[in-house]
Amino acid sequence: MTARISRVEFEQVITNLVRNAVDACTETMDAEPTLHIRLRQTPAATVVCTVSDNGHGIPANQVPLLFEPYFTTKSPDRGTGLGLFVVNSVVRKAGGAVSVDSTAGRGTTIEFSLPLA
Repeated sequence: MTARISRVEFEQVITNLVRNAVDACTETMDAEPTLHIRLRQTPAATVVCTVSDNGHGIPANQVPLLFEPYFTTKSPDRGTGLGLFVVNSVVRKAGGAVSVDSTAGRGTTIEFSLPLA
């Protein structure tokens, strides 16, 4: 299974998503932090990667802003607001798409798909 993205770009996307998920989990220590990463190939000749966490979630009014440069839900000392912007930019450049499913207080799932080479 080979997608149209370089190894460095793929690692950058995964690193940014995992970093955000871990930050979200450590901010809400109400429950044991849980992070899931799933990679699968679809019949439509794409590879799909899903990163889910049980962190604080994202308020619905902020979801449309997530991929804007410099938008962040973190305090200024914890983030630049470029992580998800980079994720979206790299995935779209490779011909893929990114989607977000989040509920405040229940966690976030970010899924990206890439066409196979």
